[in-house]
Amino acid sequence: MDVHAYYDLPRPQQTYFICSIQRSGSGWLSNALTQTGIAGQPVEHFNIRPIEERRKVYGLKDDDFIGILRVALQLSMTSNGVCSIKFMYQQMTWLVDNLRILTGDQQTPECELLERFFPHLQFIYTYRRDKLSQGISAHKALQSKVYQWYASPEAPDYALGSKWHFSTEKPDVADRVAFNVIELDLLIEHGILHSEINWQRFFKRNHLNPLTISYEDFAENYEGTLKAILAYLSLPWPDTEPLPPALIQRISDEINTDWRTRYMAQKGWLADDNLRTEVNAGEYSGALLIRLMHERGRLRHIISVRENEIANLQAEAQHQTETHHQQLHTPAWVRDHIPWRVLVAALLEKGRKWIFRK
Repeated sequence: MDVHAYYDLPRPQQTYFICSIQRSGSGWLSNALTQTGIAGQPVEHFNIRPIEERRKVYGLKDDDFIGILRVALQLSMTSNGVCSIKFMYQQMTWLVDNLRILTGDQQTPECELLERFFPHLQFIYTYRRDKLSQGISAHKALQSKVYQWYASPEAPDYALGSKWHFSTEKPDVADRVAFNVIELDLLIEHGILHSEINWQRFFKRNHLNPLTISYEDFAENYEGTLKAILAYLSLPWPDTEPLPPALIQRISDEINTDWRTRYMAQKGWLADDNLRTEVNAGEYSGALLIRLMHERGRLRHIISVRENEIANLQAEAQHQTETHHQQLHTPAWVRDHIPWRVLVAALLEKGRKWIFRK
């Protein structure tokens, strides 16, 4: 069935999705691609906040998924027919779930279903090697509510409802944020890392090999990275013509630097210079703590007991939660963000303080 004709939808000539994780530079990258004028207009078109704003502006009813999809296709395309959309993982599962409801198709693999509505679909995956800096950026943005700085006082149509700060002046958020090491740990371990795992599972089950872009590589080689992406999309840019700058600017400042210093100071196990270097290089993860404690010999025989207890607790909690959600027929995007993970993480943090107490 021709879904574009059947549902009266705009028909892209080419599509690509940017699969992203919070604070991985995907907003900066997406705006840089938008500024080229030939690579679509990738923002989070299926984020709940833009959806709510578009319902008001376009007069859409709450249950009008076709209307939401139609507007997203219109706003995401450039004149050459290239459609581009940025996704967080939960937005992707929301879209797939609603496409299944719309079509009544519960069997077709995700990617195949998506291609019916988004033809010639390609995938770009953005991530950040330095998880500590990424966590600090997320910790700060969640408190300040300033997620992106768009260096212009006027918002473009495609950014309707976005969480951007529109101003020629860099936003000052110092009086709106406060450092909390436990919240930062939770963001890294059960926000950022969990999202990375979900995207890798999505790519694996759909047999995808996306173009992978790290924040660090993009920051180091802005123009080279953009040209590589455009070449991947078969949208080559003339070598003699400079690429336009992105209007979304980096908003890290002395607060980010100070929080990194405070985090390193509060983590006593980072006193070793070699271990500090490893974390500074972006190798921080939840599992790293356990490994470092092994190396420093501070857990002795107790660690094996604690690991087993934690593994059993997680397995039991996951089994109970999945069983409960299966009974309720809960959508996939809810199952992937169930609250027991946060509760377990908080308990683990308290357990670590008890185990490592001096």
